[in-house]
Amino acid sequence: MRRFLPFASAKLDPKPTLTAAGHEITNRAIRAARPHLSGQHRCSGSKMIVRYALKCGTCGQSHAVRIGMGHDETQTHKFPCRGCSEEIVLRMDLDHAQLSWEVKCVENCSETDEVPGAPIVNVDAIFVIPPEQQGLDTVFPRFAYSHDMYEAAKRAGSVVDATALPADALSRRPYRPPDYAAEWKLLRKAWSLAKNGNVALSKRRIAEASAKLYPYDPLENLQDWVWRLALFLTNPHYQPIFDRAMRAIGRMGKPELVPDFAHYYETVAKERATRYLNVFKNLFSGYAEFSQVYFFVSKGMAIPEGHQTTSTDFDVVEMFYGDT
Repeated sequence: MRRFLPFASAKLDPKPTLTAAGHEITNRAIRAARPHLSGQHRCSGSKMIVRYALKCGTCGQSHAVRIGMGHDETQTHKFPCRGCSEEIVLRMDLDHAQLSWEVKCVENCSETDEVPGAPIVNVDAIFVIPPEQQGLDTVFPRFAYSHDMYEAAKRAGSVVDATALPADALSRRPYRPPDYAAEWKLLRKAWSLAKNGNVALSKRRIAEASAKLYPYDPLENLQDWVWRLALFLTNPHYQPIFDRAMRAIGRMGKPELVPDFAHYYETVAKERATRYLNVFKNLFSGYAEFSQVYFFVSKGMAIPEGHQTTSTDFDVVEMFYGDT
């Protein structure tokens, strides 16, 4: 069964005023919480908007950045300074299990108190926004997208009532949030170890990941893991492609065809494995950019005409398409 994640987002009002959807937390609240949170900040829900004030390291322009949380353990956002147009880079580290997060200035910026009238910058890990809403305060386009994605999941038959599942099921595939970048880090290490001849270490990594992510349906080997992650990444819109591939492979089950197929597979397996590894590596090296439209594409939804990504790293995107 496939689990649809509703992407429920808690609205955090900058007043701060209690709303039906939640609160928006500011730098002042962050600093007040720090003595108790050891650098990380707790929230009442992991899908929310965080408000963070920073200033440009080049020209000193202040910004109020509204960050839409994603599903992975880290998300990076890049945008041009509204004063001098130099690139600003910030990162949010998340621990969804503990419902905690921490924003870090990475390049050309530093934390500051919010300045009244400072430009608003909306960034989101998993959604695009209408261009007319960039720079506006208290807008939440992800709410509308969440509904659209729920409808797409219903059409695909992938809606699951999470309340009917055992509590521990929500931290396992297929019901775990789609933190595919985090899973890729685990798979990449096991894949690299196997590629370099460290088979025993690779198997150990696979067993550890299996216990964490797939305890009720253990991973058989590295190939099984690659196949499963590919299935999750392309589900549900591209699943028919995998179904057709499985039917084609099924024809090889005839005893008289197995030797010829095995011989052919041995001649291409190594080269194809290298090609697949590079595709995965290139995709996830730019996942912070691709994830902004990934959920639209994987669910077969049209990206609304004229909508914009909120983080822009053209070089990374160009390199992916050039190399792949």
